[in-house]
Amino acid sequence: MSHTVTPYRDRDPPLKIIHTATTNPADLSPFDREMVYNGLDCCVTRDVFDSTITQLNPATAATYAFSKALQGPVLEMRCRGVLVDAARKNEVIDNFHDQIDTLERQLERILFEGVGLESFNWRSHRDLAWLFYDVFAIPAIHYQGRPTCNRAAREKIALYPIAKLIIDYINTLTELGDKISVLKTAIDPDGRFRTSYNIAGTSTGRFSSSTSEFGTGGNLQNIEESLRSIF
Repeated sequence: MSHTVTPYRDRDPPLKIIHTATTNPADLSPFDREMVYNGLDCCVTRDVFDSTITQLNPATAATYAFSKALQGPVLEMRCRGVLVDAARKNEVIDNFHDQIDTLERQLERILFEGVGLESFNWRSHRDLAWLFYDVFAIPAIHYQGRPTCNRAAREKIALYPIAKLIIDYINTLTELGDKISVLKTAIDPDGRFRTSYNIAGTSTGRFSSSTSEFGTGGNLQNIEESLRSIF
């Protein structure tokens, strides 16, 4: 019996060996740089593991074992996601917009009858600074050398009785806008909201979470009660 060996020119080329200790990444092709990255990602992680596993004591070993046991359920959670009720989501968004419209009309009336302002944009930093620091003559609060009306500054401005009610309105309007932004977060084509969970994301032992690997979804751990009816 005989057989024929196909020359390399007629087959796939052999695997390339890259000496990462002596190679400049700038000299590599984009594909080779990705391959080096993937190789180091595996090999360096294994080196770290071999060095640290011997340092575990009974308590930390139990924590490590528990974290590993969570990998399966967490992967299932990440892949499955949470189904979004599209009709209910639109209802909640419309309700928040109605609340914003009502609060804006009330705020405009307060500023017109109380201060004489005929126009005011609560979203405008310039309008806010002008109202609090010029009209109300509250000492300006600065951030990085510039006057600011961010959330931290508004907490200080609210200590002045003349501004307290206005600040309450602006904070409520801002929170409603943030809720609408959460509800409008991009979800996957199958209608599910997915999250990327990090088992060891905090020092307290709880998970941390963020957008999915594909840039959709977000942090499901911070969904407040008023938003949960869509899931």
